[in-house]
Amino acid sequence: MQTTYGLYAVKTAGLGALELALVGTALELSIAVAEVPTGVVADVYSRRLSVIIGLVVIGVGVVTMGAVPTFPGIAGGSVLMGTGYTFISGAHQAWLADEIGDADAGPVFVRGAQTGQLGRLAGVPVGVALASINLHMPMLVGGAAYWLLAAVLVAVMTERGYTPTARERRSAWAAMRATLAGGIGAVRERPGLAGILAIVLLCDMSGEGIGRLAPLHFLTTVGLPERFNEATWFGVLSAGSYLGAALVTTVVGRVAEADARRLMQVLLGLTILMAVATFVFAVAPGSWLALFGFWIARWVRFAMHPLLTAHVNRGLAPGTRATVLSILGQAGAVGEVCGGPRVGLIGTLRSVRVALMTSAGILVPAIALYARELGRLSPAPPTSAPRRP
Repeated sequence: MQTTYGLYAVKTAGLGALELALVGTALELSIAVAEVPTGVVADVYSRRLSVIIGLVVIGVGVVTMGAVPTFPGIAGGSVLMGTGYTFISGAHQAWLADEIGDADAGPVFVRGAQTGQLGRLAGVPVGVALASINLHMPMLVGGAAYWLLAAVLVAVMTERGYTPTARERRSAWAAMRATLAGGIGAVRERPGLAGILAIVLLCDMSGEGIGRLAPLHFLTTVGLPERFNEATWFGVLSAGSYLGAALVTTVVGRVAEADARRLMQVLLGLTILMAVATFVFAVAPGSWLALFGFWIARWVRFAMHPLLTAHVNRGLAPGTRATVLSILGQAGAVGEVCGGPRVGLIGTLRSVRVALMTSAGILVPAIALYARELGRLSPAPPTSAPRRP
């Protein structure tokens, strides 16, 4: 589905820079609105049920996008996709930690991200083959696949480590408010977590620019090599993104169990690399250098998310875990909502290159926040022993 979405949106639906950004805004706004309430549902009722509902709703959204190739159809489908995503976000991480324990969850988050990237890679040739028949087909088949996955999870997904809220309390809004208040309290009490939320907001604000405008940049600004057709090239873009991300995640994932300071150092380096790669993608005079910058920026962004999740997950209380992780997802959604329309407007009024350079610049304050967090995590200097009188 994701392999040829950009080609479908530009060529079939005829979306421009601002419309591409606004579709992303519709997606992320739905996430920002629904993320925390659905996270609370996962904490109060059932993580398993929340994941299955999310897959069904995402499938409806994807099919809507593929069946109605207009701006309202794609934007409406994006809202449904975003809402479905919020049922899964936070819930599946909390489910995993409940089933296998906090100590083992960090490495599995990283391995899960690698598996997802390889799964996307396996879907690339399928997407290209379907798009060569009709650009609608990857969306329609992808939506149906979400429904199939939901049906499989109904049969095989267990939930042994989760204890739902008592039945006599779960019907009361007070239980949901208490869970939400507990999640917000955990954010306030955890040193540095507010700074991490701000970093996620800025990184996703920047990522929205390259994520939404990359298809337009390749199709109208730098162009694509003529060796293959456009659908095949979009398959190459996706395959390179997923394969490289899996390799980078394998390398940096070794620090998932490291101490907080070491993890923060790796995240700082990745953010600097993403800023440089985004700038290179923006100013590249030709397709090959643009492809190089695009891939590095995508690899880094994919690799950062499981590390941030592993960092935030440490020490969270089971009763508010899904809510806190949903707040983390909401911070990213707010960043994309704030960044998408602005970047799209810059791309319409100025140029796509200027919009992408703006996306690179947004990462500068995120780098500063990482540096501040590193200072906070610095080991205290040894105190000199008092002199003997």
